[in-house]
Amino acid sequence: MIWRRLYFRVAFMVPVLGAICAETSLVSAQQRPAASSNAAKRAYAAAAAFQNEGVVELAVEDWEEFLKRFDDDPLAANARFNLGACYFKLGKYDQAADGFAALAEKHPAFDLAETNLLNFGIANFKAAQAAGGNPGRFNQAAAALDRFLKQFPQSNDVSQALMLRAQALAAAGRQSEAIASWTEWMERHPTAQQSAETLYAVGMGLLEGNRVNDARKIFARLQREHNAHPLAGAALFELGEYEFHQQKDFAAAVASYRAAKERTGNADLAEKIDYKLGWAYFQLHDFPRAEQTFASLLSQRPEGKLVADAELMCGECSFKQGQWAAAFPHFSSALEGKLSSNDLVALALLRAGQCAVQLKRYDEALKFLDRLAREHAASPYQTEATLQRAIALESLGRRDEALQQYRAAAEQTASPLAMQAQFMIGHLQAAAGNHREAVRSFYRVIHGFDGVKPTSAQHDFKALALYEAARSFDTLQNDDQALRLYAAFLERDPNSDHAAAARQRLEALKRSPER
Repeated sequence: MIWRRLYFRVAFMVPVLGAICAETSLVSAQQRPAASSNAAKRAYAAAAAFQNEGVVELAVEDWEEFLKRFDDDPLAANARFNLGACYFKLGKYDQAADGFAALAEKHPAFDLAETNLLNFGIANFKAAQAAGGNPGRFNQAAAALDRFLKQFPQSNDVSQALMLRAQALAAAGRQSEAIASWTEWMERHPTAQQSAETLYAVGMGLLEGNRVNDARKIFARLQREHNAHPLAGAALFELGEYEFHQQKDFAAAVASYRAAKERTGNADLAEKIDYKLGWAYFQLHDFPRAEQTFASLLSQRPEGKLVADAELMCGECSFKQGQWAAAFPHFSSALEGKLSSNDLVALALLRAGQCAVQLKRYDEALKFLDRLAREHAASPYQTEATLQRAIALESLGRRDEALQQYRAAAEQTASPLAMQAQFMIGHLQAAAGNHREAVRSFYRVIHGFDGVKPTSAQHDFKALALYEAARSFDTLQNDDQALRLYAAFLERDPNSDHAAAARQRLEALKRSPER
């Protein structure tokens, strides 16, 4: 949350027996002269003269001396008020706050009680800022301002108090209350143009409170009143971020990112907008448009911070469309750059290996996949990489090594890829003529993965295992088991590419003389 500091119109007044004096930095108000002793009047006038002429340090000394000598004098309340104002002027906000608090306690009927209470809140706020953002002191400021708003609801300074209270509450971490204070302030001034910083802060607070529709209204107002301000684009980007990450409404995020792109001149923000716009299209499975967006980022900002990530996503878009040759160089380029996380590095290595396997560049595939195994041993992509490594090794004729890799992948029983690996073990065993062990492997696929849901990209390996087990039983001349499994396969997957062969073999077995 960005809560930008607002500036308060306040004044610094010293009445000298009824005279109104110079304006400085606290809230001003006319005071009436009070009956007092001649000695008190002279001491008061001397302190006031120093204050009016800007010799504030000497004024502080004289006001303190006055209060020691004339604490019960009718002018003591005015002196205490002016002492607090002097401390404020000197940046001694703790002492100022203490002075205003003492005045409220000792002189509750003071003519400037309203101004004093507001100044007490301001001084506490400034003291909290000076203390490096002390939440407790901000809470004190908010409490003082709450007290002011309750005691003086018709004050001309209500708007200022509401604004300052909002800042104090936000600084204390009480965001929902801060937003309520800001909202009340804006409702009191519906036609007044607000600052871009104010509207941005309120909108962001509403987003943090999951009040997205209210945030939209505030951001729309920001666009109307400050269309050229940098925060206009930033607000729309943040709205897109909320829609993307919190609501998972990727179509709405696209609209917000596109609107933000039209309103920002900040290069870093523009790069982020393009990147997240590409991601929003990707989440909508609009891979061509996503790829076009990432490619545009690469061409427009070749030295940007997200170049490697965008390169990776260009490759991912081509990969999702089965365009291995187009995807492969993007993954290679991404690995030559600086990807933003180790997870993305691991993904780039996996995808480069997968593309190389599809392109039958098996030696290159092994380089990427072996690097993934060495440098990212804890990556969730390891099982898939192991499976791809096994495919590459098998294709290179290194069947013993491939079998070892398939077995390693099959041991990851929680992964849907383990089923595929187990199937491939049976496939290698059958290809080597070891049909008994192949049947065992295929049965593990059929009966050993009931709790594992295959990914949408996978084949129905249970159906394939039924078919291959039937073929192995057929080879072993176990006709009864072969018949049963061919029939089970056709019942499970009657439209498979293997269905015609299975039916042909099933009919042949039924006509066998031995039956």
